[in-house]
Amino acid sequence: MVYLSAWDTAHSFLLQTTYTDVGMIPVREPYYPPGGMEIPASMDAIQPHINIPNATPPQQEQIQGPPPLRRHNMVQYQLNTNLKRQLSNFTLLKFLEFCELAGARSKLHDKEYWQKVSEDYFTPEGTVSFVLKKDNKSSGTPNGGHDAAPDLRHFEMLTSLIPQFVSGWIGPGVESVDIFPLLIKVEILANGSTYIESRKFCIKYTFRNGSHFDVTGIARVVYNQQLKIDLFEFQDVETSRAVDLKSLYTTFEKCLRRSTKENGKAMTVNGSDTESQLNIPFNMQEEVLGNEQSSMIKMIADEVLCASGQNTLDMDKKFHSLLQLYDTFSIMSTLVEFSTANGIASPLESLDTFLNLNKHILKESSGPPAKRPRT
Repeated sequence: MVYLSAWDTAHSFLLQTTYTDVGMIPVREPYYPPGGMEIPASMDAIQPHINIPNATPPQQEQIQGPPPLRRHNMVQYQLNTNLKRQLSNFTLLKFLEFCELAGARSKLHDKEYWQKVSEDYFTPEGTVSFVLKKDNKSSGTPNGGHDAAPDLRHFEMLTSLIPQFVSGWIGPGVESVDIFPLLIKVEILANGSTYIESRKFCIKYTFRNGSHFDVTGIARVVYNQQLKIDLFEFQDVETSRAVDLKSLYTTFEKCLRRSTKENGKAMTVNGSDTESQLNIPFNMQEEVLGNEQSSMIKMIADEVLCASGQNTLDMDKKFHSLLQLYDTFSIMSTLVEFSTANGIASPLESLDTFLNLNKHILKESSGPPAKRPRT
């Protein structure tokens, strides 16, 4: 019977060490020494406890997505959002292109050019509307007052009258018209139209002498599905005027030379009255100087207006008168269509016939108000 020493047992343990696929960790196999007792394969002092993963991987949890109908609605919503975004961007580009073409300098007074612009960017049955403020200086409340409602004037005209309106309003003294739409908001309506609103719509008129006439307001535009303007509305907020300093200095020197020349002629003609003019009272001298200054200012103002070719102070009056004229044309368009369809040449006869045929409508509209039922 052979007994092994501790050294031989340890040596045989090292020789019988193998490596598994767990990560090259030494695992001892059971060993039977010749004629000796069995050495157990599990020794906590030598081999620690090892957790070997299972051969079969655990089942992955299935992520439940939205139901098919909900997923379809999400995809459809995303497509609609992208379509609206693209449509609004394209409509905004068309609007900016129109604002740029409206300020063409070389073709500003060309009626055929404006005819082409109105045909390309407006619908034939479209409407151009202006909402302008009246002058409230004559009102009893100072500065209009907080309680006073704004006095507005509404004008409308057909888009077919745009060429005649522009050529009649913009005079030869206007060198350029620039349009600056700011604070723009775009919205797609339920019927497929596009609504554009500019909270600060600036129109700048530049004259030949360098002076400016600026109009700032609110513009509201409605594009149809064919991306043409069906409604253009402009609401006036404020106007401002400015004169170029360089041209003003030149005008002042010209008027000063003219004034001195006229005064020199007056002194030579009325030389006998110069001694009497020196003896006038001081108050009378101030009055004479005031008259000379007012005449000088009037001369400068007339020179500025003549250089510009158009009285900028009367642009509002001319604009209002033209709007009243074309507003009347727009109202009479129904009467003109009626007279053309019925072959009536006289406007008064056409009006009488139109009123006689629509008497029942006029009676219903002008009748007494209906009584409210008792509750």
